[in-house]
Amino acid sequence: LQLDEGWMDDDRNDFLDQLHMDMLEEQHHQAMQFTAGVLQQKKHEEDGGTTDTATILSNQHEKDSGVGRTDESTR
Repeated sequence: LQLDEGWMDDDRNDFLDQLHMDMLEEQHHQAMQFTAGVLQQKKHEEDGGTTDTATILSNQHEKDSGVGRTDESTR
C-alpha cells in the first residue's frame, strides 16, 4: 500500500510540474504578444500614424487557461 501511495505522489508531482510549465508557457506567450503589440504601435507611430495603446491591447485576445493560481510562486 505504501508503494502505491509513492507512485501516486510521483504522478501528482509530475502533473503539477507539467501544469506549472504550461502556465509559464502561456504567460510567456502573452508577454510576447504584448511586446509585439507595443513594437507594432511604435512602428506605426514612427510611420506617421497614431494608435492608442488601449486599441492595440484590446485587439490581443488572451486565452484563460481556466486554472487559478495555487500559490504565490506563480505570480
